[in-house]
Amino acid sequence: MEIITLKRGMGKTTRLIKESAKTGIPILVASSMQACDLVEKAEEINLNMPNPLFIGNSKIYQYSKRNSNTMSVCINGMNIEKVYVDELDMVLEKLIGCRVEKATRSEIQEKPTNIDKLKNNIDNLVNKYSMLINKGEYNSAINVIKNIDMINKIIVDMDKNKTN
Repeated sequence: MEIITLKRGMGKTTRLIKESAKTGIPILVASSMQACDLVEKAEEINLNMPNPLFIGNSKIYQYSKRNSNTMSVCINGMNIEKVYVDELDMVLEKLIGCRVEKATRSEIQEKPTNIDKLKNNIDNLVNKYSMLINKGEYNSAINVIKNIDMINKIIVDMDKNKTN
């Protein structure tokens, strides 16, 4: 879970609307009024996002706007795999029924990229180089430097391809 933390009016909701339109993942908010605001904001910026979800009577509803009439259907029990949450503190308060003062969250470690693995290999080779120099094994140390240079060139090529 990524948490977007910015001051009010700095684009958090707009960012979620754009992501929702791109991915098809609905946005969950604390009230039907907020859901209506989301739909209007998406219309303002010409984006078609899934109908937002909102909390009412301890249930989650799907908001839809048709001919200026608000329609909602209770979706508790439906198979929704992912949601984006706008104003997390308000949603939690509405669900729990009280204010949340503090919370924790476990960070999910990202899988290391090939570049990360190569950089780790360079670190290991640098340690090996130092050890060989300390032992006076200079020819072996030169071979390690060649390996470091080769890996470094691979990383530079990968970085170039990434930006192209």
